[in-house]
Amino acid sequence: MSEPKSTYGQVEELIDLVKSYIKQETVDPLRTLGKRFGLGVGAAVVFGMSAIFFSLGFLRIVERYLDFMSRGVLSAVPYVLAVAMLGATLYLIWSRQAGGSGGEIGE
Repeated sequence: MSEPKSTYGQVEELIDLVKSYIKQETVDPLRTLGKRFGLGVGAAVVFGMSAIFFSLGFLRIVERYLDFMSRGVLSAVPYVLAVAMLGATLYLIWSRQAGGSGGEIGE
């Protein structure tokens, strides 16, 4: 039979157990969260840049094919249309997102 551990051995074992528990419950989830946060920031940057390029492309198309709006009082209309298109796109994205159930699969 093995002899019971001394008090010092039990304290060391308890400290090791607490350290491993803290690592398991805090450090590892924070690492995972950091990775997801980084991916989220990267995606936000890419989608933001694509929205800017999309709106600039829309603006240039409107300026080219609606030439009568490029002079005089109507020269601001293409810019207003581009901003309105961006606003409508943002509204559609947010309305679809708000109606969801938090992105859970199968609902």
